[in-house]
Amino acid sequence: MREHIEAARHRQGRAAASDARAGAKEPTGWKLEKQLLQEDNRRLREEVGRLKAAVRRSLGQQLDQFGAADLGTRVDELTTENQRLQAERDDALARVKDLTEQLSETQDDLASARISLRRMIRARTLPERLVAGARRTAEEARTAPPRRGSETLRRRRTAADR
Repeated sequence: MREHIEAARHRQGRAAASDARAGAKEPTGWKLEKQLLQEDNRRLREEVGRLKAAVRRSLGQQLDQFGAADLGTRVDELTTENQRLQAERDDALARVKDLTEQLSETQDDLASARISLRRMIRARTLPERLVAGARRTAEEARTAPPRRGSETLRRRRTAADR
């Protein structure tokens, strides 16, 4: 503890010495300006203190105006309002739960409908694909150049035929 006090005194001594050195270098106009600002700050602090005290007095008077009966009535009103709001919250939570379940069921139905639709589309387009694929394969066989393996096989046959 003593060390902290000694360190604070040492810092204050250095700050005072540097202020004295800085004060000698400052123009006289700055000293006057600094003094005016300090007085202004002091005046503003006092005004803030007065205003805080006025607010405290005003709040105290307002609280004193409410009697014990008024406060009891107000507490009863707030309790009733609180219970009503809790009941509304419970109803809203139950509605949210119902809607969440309904949404889940609807999403399941939608997923099932999509799967069924995909199956129907596949079932309908599969025969068309097979027919179109067979046509394409026949056309490709007629128009496509022979494969390398087929060409080698044909050469062997023609060489064997000779």
